[in-house]
Amino acid sequence: MKNLLLIITLGFLTSCTSTRYFLNDENQDKKYLVNYIKDLDGEITEKPLIIIDGFAYDYESLKVNKIPLSKDEIHKLDYLSKDSKGAINIYGERGKNGVVLILSKKSQERLQEKSAATLNNSKVLFLIGDKEISQEDLNRINPNDIESIEVIKEKESVSKFTSKDYDGVVIININSRISNAQLPTNRNSA
Repeated sequence: MKNLLLIITLGFLTSCTSTRYFLNDENQDKKYLVNYIKDLDGEITEKPLIIIDGFAYDYESLKVNKIPLSKDEIHKLDYLSKDSKGAINIYGERGKNGVVLILSKKSQERLQEKSAATLNNSKVLFLIGDKEISQEDLNRINPNDIESIEVIKEKESVSKFTSKDYDGVVIININSRISNAQLPTNRNSA
């Protein structure tokens, strides 16, 4: 009888804890975050700090506030392990149980728009190796063909690549399996 009572009590406590991490969905998707947290067993505790687009929701605040997202609104989930230096350095004592980082699709779209606007307002020299390319050429490159990208912002370093007035240089290194004939090139470059 005592064992049955203990099992019922533990089941009740576990279900109460889990409901704090339910999403706004009506179906099984509401448990999406709960399942993510359970899958990280050992990496974070069952009471992690939740960060949604930079806003913090700790375990106690989720007793009153519901997580304001549905599964379809989530762009990316990530985490910082319990007791990790990163979690504690960034979030203090609140990060000791681990941190679940959520980026919403809406926030991701805003970041992309802001990033594109910044790039469009800057004068940037794009290079594949040592060959200048236009932004249109850059947009035609298959991302899978890119081996690495180097961004240079310091004026002194930029001047090593051009005598023109650029805000920065982006050097794209292409996989060696790609031939020069396959690459877009700026026909007007020197």
